[in-house]
Amino acid sequence: MKKLLLISMIILMAIGLLIVGFRWGYGNNADPEKDPNEDIIPIQFESKQEINLFFTNKDHSKILSEPREVVIENAEQLSRVAIEELIKGPVSTEMKKAIPEGTRLLDIKQEGTVATVNFSREYYNTDEKTRELIARFSVVNTLCELPNIQKVKIMVEDREILKPDGQPVGVLGKEDVAFEAQPGEKTDTTIALYFAGKGDNAGYLVREKRQIAAKEGEVEKYIMQELISGPGNENSSRTIPAETKILSIETAREGICTVSLSQDFKTKHSGGSAGEVLTIYSVVNSLTELPHIDKVQFLIEGQKVEVFKHMIFNEPFVRDDEIIKNNEE
Repeated sequence: MKKLLLISMIILMAIGLLIVGFRWGYGNNADPEKDPNEDIIPIQFESKQEINLFFTNKDHSKILSEPREVVIENAEQLSRVAIEELIKGPVSTEMKKAIPEGTRLLDIKQEGTVATVNFSREYYNTDEKTRELIARFSVVNTLCELPNIQKVKIMVEDREILKPDGQPVGVLGKEDVAFEAQPGEKTDTTIALYFAGKGDNAGYLVREKRQIAAKEGEVEKYIMQELISGPGNENSSRTIPAETKILSIETAREGICTVSLSQDFKTKHSGGSAGEVLTIYSVVNSLTELPHIDKVQFLIEGQKVEVFKHMIFNEPFVRDDEIIKNNEE
């Protein structure tokens, strides 16, 4: 009886071991040392993000934005995807690429809040100087609207893009690039311009009223053009070098008019502290005659400059009425 009981226990133990073995995979020729999670395929998480891309209209006279939904696998991909979408171009038929055709993204890196974008040499495939400024505006504004990016450095084939004087452009924020808006229909407008006085008015600005035909949203540009053309009165003299070119001009909602001028504005200036003050405030006081402008921010070749000749030049200027000699023109 005891023998029979012992044999029955042995049989039951053997059956139990077999069941356990099959449960752990031995019955399927599984490797007992293999991690059971090794063959699990990880789940891929994707996120949809809406970004703003900046393009131009058909004649490259206006900057337009186009929202686009993109899919990314992680936050680090967002800046790369944004530039790749810029290179693809707009969906709207009313817009055109701001970045030259054939340009490739070689690399994009981010350190802190600064993104560095490296393009292929096709980025320079344009004969117009303003077209590169448009591309610059497009890249900087697109990236600076993304989370955690405040500044952008643009490279071409691992070399930083340069100013006309051969110096690197450096890092750019949204406040460092500007482009003029598309105007509307022309209407007759009276503007007030300020030029340097002569004789008893030397050292002061004198006002000259002028009638012009200007388009809506473009009065600022006409004021600058008239200032560059010079005074119509022999009792006053020009304040801006005649070679100066207007690269862009734009007024923000905050009442700050940003004027980007060619290098000639600075390099062709005759110099002198008094002449420097008259030059700066001839522009500031003329533009702030417009009711929607409170301050003027100067850019040279699309970027801020620390000093003009002697004056600090990288902050917005407010109007100065004390430098104006009362006269009725």
